[in-house]
Amino acid sequence: MKKHASLLIIPSIIVNIVLGVFAIYNLTGNSFEIETLSHVKEAGIYGPSGLQVIEGDFTIESADVKLQNTVVTGNLYLTEGIGDGAVELNNVVVQGSTLVKGGGQNSIKLENVTLNELEVNREDGKVRVSLIGNTQVEKVILGGESILDVTELSEEGFLTEVYIQTASDVALAGDFKNIVVAQNSAQVQFLTGKADKLSTTPQARDAAIDLGDKVEIGLLEPGAPLKLTGEGLVKEMKVSAPGLVKVAVSIESLIASGRGIFIELVGGSIESFLVEESEGTVMIHLAEGTEVGSLELNGAAGITGKGEIKDARINAAGTTIEQTPGKVALAKDIKAEVGGKELPEKVEEKPPAPRQPSTPSTPSTPTVTLGSISNMSMGVGRTGTRDLSVSPGDANISVSSSNSNVASVSLSGNKITVTGNAAGSATITVTARKSGYNDRTRTFTVTVNQVRSFETGDERLSPGNTVVVVTLWHSDPQNYEVVVGSTPLRYLSDEKAFFGEVPDADASAGNVRVNRR
Repeated sequence: MKKHASLLIIPSIIVNIVLGVFAIYNLTGNSFEIETLSHVKEAGIYGPSGLQVIEGDFTIESADVKLQNTVVTGNLYLTEGIGDGAVELNNVVVQGSTLVKGGGQNSIKLENVTLNELEVNREDGKVRVSLIGNTQVEKVILGGESILDVTELSEEGFLTEVYIQTASDVALAGDFKNIVVAQNSAQVQFLTGKADKLSTTPQARDAAIDLGDKVEIGLLEPGAPLKLTGEGLVKEMKVSAPGLVKVAVSIESLIASGRGIFIELVGGSIESFLVEESEGTVMIHLAEGTEVGSLELNGAAGITGKGEIKDARINAAGTTIEQTPGKVALAKDIKAEVGGKELPEKVEEKPPAPRQPSTPSTPSTPTVTLGSISNMSMGVGRTGTRDLSVSPGDANISVSSSNSNVASVSLSGNKITVTGNAAGSATITVTARKSGYNDRTRTFTVTVNQVRSFETGDERLSPGNTVVVVTLWHSDPQNYEVVVGSTPLRYLSDEKAFFGEVPDADASAGNVRVNRR
């Protein structure tokens, strides 16, 4: 197409416009012809070998139409009358908006075209739109089932933004600058290419995005619960919106912070996983076969599953990691539960050396040394251990629970194992005895909880309501019902978590009730 500067001479040539119709000026040498035309209803090639200007809107209502060498000063409409047929635009500039409501799966081709906004919204079928050559489009809105192909754009061609606002299937192919998913339950398949940025809005709850082989996303920012699958690669992912993000792709860097966040890695791997400091606890589930290379916790996190963690650095209190990472480093004065053990582990106390009397006297009876034992907190069906520091080493040790229905206790060597059986608290008594020594008794308290975590989201999906995510310690939580206030929560079987919206006044852990179904 001619440079835009060449178009500036056209308005000065136009001297007569018939009101209410569209005038087409066909420049031929030093003369031009005027043809009044408002729409096309028959197949054919429209437009001269030079250049023409259509003042106002223009409508194409037939298949097998080619519009070329044309400037439309108003809007361009490709209507339902096209059916599954083909329409081609070549060397066309549309100064208004372009609406596509017809066309088939390989039929709308835009070559060397300049558009402000292109909306694709066929109600009864799939439309394939191809941007070719030096085509330049500011924004494409996909409002219906469609395929957007930009694989044939030249270096001078571009598409600034793709906006997806349909729950129908959408497929993308080529390189994109910015993709925004803004529809609840959107279904997006990224076939080939890459995107500098892909984001979802808070309205795009439960969107599903599949990345084809070798597809690469520079930055992914979900604004609502999301399911991400495929064979592609995400260079960087930032999660700060509440809800479940289910991931089955490879990610180089994942950063999470906020309340009510639940991330489940069901496939693929994460090279670097950072949990930033925030008021909430980020819940993470790593399925068997998944892998996290480097895990850094600057905020509290609860991590479950059988996925591998190679290196974990814990810089925040309130963290539990069900599996045992290859390497674990804790910041100063930070405690965490890792692999069923409390870290850092207690250093065994050495018994004091026996005192030697300066003068012969009747020796006093020594007392068995038994180190103090810290209290424990656990979930129903979970176990915890404590290692005992006893001297002499051959002292007899006995253990008992004040309420075995809540917490039972067993002893193996110098290790105590406590099992949480039901919600409540129990006192564990440990006594060490040896002939010729006074007995030593220690007690500690075990608190057993049904609720493992209670998280609330910062964003409100409905006025006056708060998003809550509750996880239980039960190994099979589907047999339980969770109610917050008077609102029952929905059970997410894949995540083994309960999710829902409750009135603001009820959104506290103290209002959680757990009942067996």
